[in-house]
Amino acid sequence: MKNHHDDDEEEEEEENVVGLPPCALKNFEEVLVEADNKEVLVFLDYDGTLSPIVTDPNKAYISEETRKAVLEVSTRFRTSIISGRSVDKVKNFVGLPHLFYAGSHGMDIEGPDVGISGQTTATGTTNRVKHRPEGLDQNEAAGARDELSERTAGIEGVTVEDNKFCCSVHFRNCKDPTSVDRVERIVREVSDERGLDVKRGRKVFEVRPRVTWNKGNALDYLMSVFEVTQKTGFPIYLGDDKTDEDAFAKLRELGCGRGVLVSTKVKPTQAHYSVKDPTEVLEFLRLLSRWGKSRDEPEGR
Repeated sequence: MKNHHDDDEEEEEEENVVGLPPCALKNFEEVLVEADNKEVLVFLDYDGTLSPIVTDPNKAYISEETRKAVLEVSTRFRTSIISGRSVDKVKNFVGLPHLFYAGSHGMDIEGPDVGISGQTTATGTTNRVKHRPEGLDQNEAAGARDELSERTAGIEGVTVEDNKFCCSVHFRNCKDPTSVDRVERIVREVSDERGLDVKRGRKVFEVRPRVTWNKGNALDYLMSVFEVTQKTGFPIYLGDDKTDEDAFAKLRELGCGRGVLVSTKVKPTQAHYSVKDPTEVLEFLRLLSRWGKSRDEPEGR
């Protein structure tokens, strides 16, 4: 079995970042060079993008500054959060009910009535956005989660998180490196037996149903809901993990918008630009708000 331990340290600061895509902050004007006269859509991952990676996944809180920046961005551009977490969990963390949310790696999508101008609060509206791909079964994830919890119970530092249609096996707190291989064997055995897929992320194994749907599909679906095409829209996606590569790849495929990788580690990516961490994501969102304001005001909108 391939040893993955070295490629997991993506949260570690590295001095040498040569090879990362260009910095989105230093090249901000270039990032948006094709966005004029187009509808800008903002898509954000949560963990490691809006919130720092933490040892306890239940404490991955967003800062008030970042929440305010997301709120500011969402008053100018349609804003969606696409996360591996369940919709309810990520909504609770972000605390902005008027956004669009895609949980379980984009499989569970919900949001306000798309006709609402400027995404104001959706209270009392009908025609809310709600979508799940065909063949999705919550019981599949629940069964896997229960078995994985039972079989990893004796391994120190492992936690199994319920994300509704998926489940996450976190091993960030494993002190014994040999435990990780043991956890991986268990995860792959359980997933194979139950016909589920496994993706490895930052100190986590993501167990997902074998449904042809990912964060890239969620982005594409939301663009269609917003009635925005490659020609009329400019989607910006910020994410830090392997599952976000599906969204970056979708932007490449569509030939529009820009993907921004949140990382200090050089790794294969489809993203066009990069920022280092959630602090730089905050700075990027503030720049984006200012850009949106300066673009709108001269036209008197």
